[in-house]
Amino acid sequence: MPNMTNKFFAGLLLFVSAGLFAQNGSSSPYSFYGIGEIVAGGTADARAMGGIGVVSDSIHINLLNPAGYSVLRRTTLGVGGMHNRLLLTTNADSDRATSTNLNYIAVAIPYKKWGFGFGVMPYSSVGYRLASKTVSSLDSDQYDLKQYSGSGGVNRVFFAGSYAINNHWNVGLQYDFNFGQIENISLESPYGVQLAKRENVNSDLQGNTLTTGVHFKTQFAKKYDFYVSGVYALETKLRHTATRTVSTVAISANGDQTVVDTEEIASGAFETVTLPARFTFGSGFGRARKWLVAAEASIASSGSGGRFDITDGSGNSLVGYNKSARYSLGGYFIPRYDAYKGYFKRIVYRAGVRYEDTGLNIEGNKIEDLAVTFGFGLPMRGTFTNINLGFELGHRGTRAGGLIHENYTKISLAFSFSDLWFIKPKYD
Repeated sequence: MPNMTNKFFAGLLLFVSAGLFAQNGSSSPYSFYGIGEIVAGGTADARAMGGIGVVSDSIHINLLNPAGYSVLRRTTLGVGGMHNRLLLTTNADSDRATSTNLNYIAVAIPYKKWGFGFGVMPYSSVGYRLASKTVSSLDSDQYDLKQYSGSGGVNRVFFAGSYAINNHWNVGLQYDFNFGQIENISLESPYGVQLAKRENVNSDLQGNTLTTGVHFKTQFAKKYDFYVSGVYALETKLRHTATRTVSTVAISANGDQTVVDTEEIASGAFETVTLPARFTFGSGFGRARKWLVAAEASIASSGSGGRFDITDGSGNSLVGYNKSARYSLGGYFIPRYDAYKGYFKRIVYRAGVRYEDTGLNIEGNKIEDLAVTFGFGLPMRGTFTNINLGFELGHRGTRAGGLIHENYTKISLAFSFSDLWFIKPKYD
């Protein structure tokens, strides 16, 4: 039976991985900038607590700290997805958008004092559709139209290992291979011109990241636990190559586009994209399997957009990728984890709050993100498997300077399958 279980999980991992690489996980206009919207890491249970990764336990994968793998006592498969609903508003208009995507697939395997993990998750996601119109110089009652759209993003495949130095200290190291494709399309259709101009830029990005982590736990008064965690991710350079194609297209009355002529312009290597170094520190206090209160801060250095930088007609940069910071506060409560009767007593109730200065600066306007989070861990009777449901209610951006303000609702659904693998049966 264990062999059948292993084959099933391996097949599931391969199947859903193919879907993750092909998806567009964003519908935010802010994914227009740089390599797209940075996807917050962490499992659904961590996101429901404001995104904290302070605590690692025996049956949940901690994707935020590689030191947590040696805390596990059972082999665990984690699969999570998210549905995002946006209300977009400007000073003059409003619109709605939605997206649904697979957030992570990960497997963690403990072995004595060691723990190992591997999986795949998105790092950034691009998925925008923007349009603008300006009064035509030929006729003040007509407009020149411009449309912009983008898709793709950067994914990461990771391999991690950690070691339990003693009952208090765990250390870990994680290697990420970052890769992905981004397609940006712009269409210009001036009034009075029969054919429109369309430009397609297809970008390929690759790079490697190393992340180190430490996890500390101690107990006092025989029942209270105190946690400290630290994570440092090194700065990463993404190698960037691109192809650029310019086409003339005919646009029908219903919006269909027919290519009339195509020319490939200069292709090849472009300036690298810099993913910033990031240091995260957190601390928590509580009682195991009862309650927890924790706080975490994450500080990142400045990055760069490479070819994705946006400049004005004089070559001055309009977008900055400055230092960023995220602050989270959250925790959980379990009425009675071992209650024989009363299912609601065994549910894990989670909540948190998160503030982030994203580091994205558009013509002097900082893009900030604030969210309230909550969720539930639903145990499956007789097993260590659980379903995690999370909600995030927040807002991002600003209407200043003609930009867009987003109100969002994110719903996370994840499954954590835990079991004892690789045990030699006593009987055939």
